[in-house]
Amino acid sequence: MDCPIEHKAYCRLYHICFGGREQYDEWIELMQGREHLEEELENLDSEAAGLRAEEKKKQQEEAKMNEQQILESRKIDEKEKEWTRKWLERELATIKEAIRVRKEVAMVRGAVEANRFAEGENLYGDEEEPGIEKLILRQTPMIA
Repeated sequence: MDCPIEHKAYCRLYHICFGGREQYDEWIELMQGREHLEEELENLDSEAAGLRAEEKKKQQEEAKMNEQQILESRKIDEKEKEWTRKWLERELATIKEAIRVRKEVAMVRGAVEANRFAEGENLYGDEEEPGIEKLILRQTPMIA
């Protein structure tokens, strides 16, 4: 299968030019980081839902324990979870903003034809193989 180089294909086909392979890789890393943080938040939510069901069962057992100790341990756990949630949400917001800005810059860069041609050249990474423009120019007869 003959697949194009991703960042060049984005630039050439969709006019989203990141400025080169390194900038495209950074953007991909940001996207993966965003996905990871979103998964962490989902885990916190599902864990909280599971804990609610478990808490009902534990309430009967906890009634026998010292009420003061139970209240203190719950407050600590809730504070830690809330702090973790807030931290994850801030990190996620920061990453989403970085992704938005980089994509916007790439779209502005891609609006310029010279940028698309420069970054999208050798779409398949083969220096020996001519680009599509060269093939079309060879096949099109010159009109005098």
